[in-house]
Amino acid sequence: LLAGLVTEKMREDALRDLIDRGAPPARTVVRALDELVVHQMTERLTTERVQLTAQFARLIGQQHDRVGPSPELLCTGSTASTFSGTGFLLTIEYCRRLAVVDRRFKALTAYSESLKAAETALAELQSAKTRLKSADLAKRLHTIGSELDGKVAAVRKAFA
Repeated sequence: LLAGLVTEKMREDALRDLIDRGAPPARTVVRALDELVVHQMTERLTTERVQLTAQFARLIGQQHDRVGPSPELLCTGSTASTFSGTGFLLTIEYCRRLAVVDRRFKALTAYSESLKAAETALAELQSAKTRLKSADLAKRLHTIGSELDGKVAAVRKAFA
């Protein structure tokens, strides 16, 4: 019984020490990932979307098919069914590529939200470390890690 209590106390102390030492740098890394990686990838995707739309609007227009002021609407309506054969095929390819970019945006947004949730959770862990038992601390740390792993996997899949 005494050995169990001592072991539990040592485990709690080790976890609290891990949070004291590890949480501030971890929060810095999480914020940097959100500010640098997510921001840069969002800019890249925005540029890709603009270039994609401009290129396909030009190509479809060269077929003497009317694109309109919002080429993205071609992907949701039946307008393309009145296009020439080449214009129709170009519209299908444009919509396919646009869907890929949109999936990447969604994955990146989910990843960013997960990073913000992890940063908040780390801050909560720091402030609540004295009130939580070691099992609760370990579960919370595991949950944070698992959530981030899932979002990283989704981003990798979207960009594959």
